[in-house]
Amino acid sequence: MLRAISNKELKQRTVIIKNKIRLSAPPEKIWELIVDPFAMKSWNPRIRAVVPITPGKPQANSQYRIRYKLAAKESNFLAEIMEYEDLVRLVLHFSGGNLPRKSFIQEIYEVFSDSKGTQLRQTILLEKSGMGIAGRLSLRMRNIIGASSGKRYLGRLKQLAEGSF
Repeated sequence: MLRAISNKELKQRTVIIKNKIRLSAPPEKIWELIVDPFAMKSWNPRIRAVVPITPGKPQANSQYRIRYKLAAKESNFLAEIMEYEDLVRLVLHFSGGNLPRKSFIQEIYEVFSDSKGTQLRQTILLEKSGMGIAGRLSLRMRNIIGASSGKRYLGRLKQLAEGSF
């Protein structure tokens, strides 16, 4: 029998990492760097290779294979665009590879424009990571201060989008 998962259980099973960055580039420039997996490779050094499965430009339900370095190991993942709201929201879903059975990663990108420029918000969900409390805490701290910090990668994206890379 299926039952609803409580918020407490969800938090125990899911690692959530959040980053945001303000850019002076227009949303269109930022969007082209996050929606196209080949363009993502230019600012995210964890992406080693991309092989399209679905022909055409990226859109909802597009799939591709991606070689991604997660922790110290490279592995091949199936990637799918789960949500695509042009210039606003993109949800990427990664499965397979060296993740524990029935686990997945989602990267959520949200773009907001205001009088100060464009803000990009990135949320990474690692579901059923198999990590204990110490492992989840370590991952969050590495994201904040580590050499492979998600913030550092968004800094590279900012340089590319603003034309200074």
